Amino acid sequence: MDEENKNQLKEKLESFHSWPSLYMYKFIFPNDGNAASRIRVVFPEEVEFLLKESSKGKYASLTVKEMVMDPEVIFQRYEAVSRIEGVIAL
Repeated sequence: MDEENKNQLKEKLESFHSWPSLYMYKFIFPNDGNAASRIRVVFPEEVEFLLKESSKGKYASLTVKEMVMDPEVIFQRYEAVSRIEGVIAL
């Protein structure tokens, strides 16, 4: 993400949230069993995870709810997860 887009997103986050704030991330990926565990490593243990498989079981989604202190934490999490092959952030 370039700096201009990051600043725009940061402004939107700050206008909709007061910090600290509960933030919900959502990721989709092929259901190979590996991506979900790799995503979980990015987050602290105390966050809430909800894993759902698609109707045919080919894909899965992982919803993560985390209490974050500021938008920078959100950017760090998305950046770390973006390095995991096959994972799409929504």
